[in-house]
Amino acid sequence: MLNRPCLNLFMGSDHGSCMNENWLDPAASHAWFCRRDGQEVQSGLHSCIGLANHVRDGYSWTLLQCIHDDQKVHSAHKFALKAECNSKLAVDLSIVEECFASMVDPSTGIDMLPRVLYRWRSEFADLNLKGFYTMVLKKEIAV
Repeated sequence: MLNRPCLNLFMGSDHGSCMNENWLDPAASHAWFCRRDGQEVQSGLHSCIGLANHVRDGYSWTLLQCIHDDQKVHSAHKFALKAECNSKLAVDLSIVEECFASMVDPSTGIDMLPRVLYRWRSEFADLNLKGFYTMVLKKEIAV
């Protein structure tokens, strides 16, 4: 039996035994969930990527996620979303680097800020940030 990590935030980190009861076909997806609500959370977050959500007093927030070259882009809309998210993240990284001290991983010496914003992948679980999202809060045009 394969032992893949469970992505359900409410259940813990590793659920090899869950795969016997898993409702999601492992051949059909890159992610497994022990419960349906885990997939609903991921689906809900994914559907918000790139959309400005206006709240009161001129504030808005946008959820961004870096879209890497290895992810297939099947439509003009997805291609535009990829360009928009990745370009906004470049601007956001410069703002974050200006406002916050570097967070250097002591074991690798790598600055973690770009790794988080660009959700770099790694074979090492502690450095694998592929599931990260960036939320940007704006007041009118100021980030």
